[in-house]
Amino acid sequence: MNVIAFLSEIGMASAFILGFGVRAFALLGMVFAAQLYFGLYTHSGEWPWEFIFIIVICWLFYINAAGRSLGLDAWLRRIPAIQKSNNIIARLYRWAS
Repeated sequence: MNVIAFLSEIGMASAFILGFGVRAFALLGMVFAAQLYFGLYTHSGEWPWEFIFIIVICWLFYINAAGRSLGLDAWLRRIPAIQKSNNIIARLYRWAS
């Protein structure tokens, strides 16, 4: 069993469920599903449209910034220190959420 693939899938699923860093994890999910698509396209036991569906769902999460309405991103973005700070961590979080 591929431990890195398992941990990345669990991490993405947890981020989507909690609404934390949804945009960054959606980009990671699109890249992850694309590499699975290209790697397993000719495999007889895999359905290639499954990976296209995952890419589209991650793209929708990215463009809608799904965590900003009910997730942890919505709660964290209301904190004044994150809104007004200009340090690298705050800027990175504002981009990722």
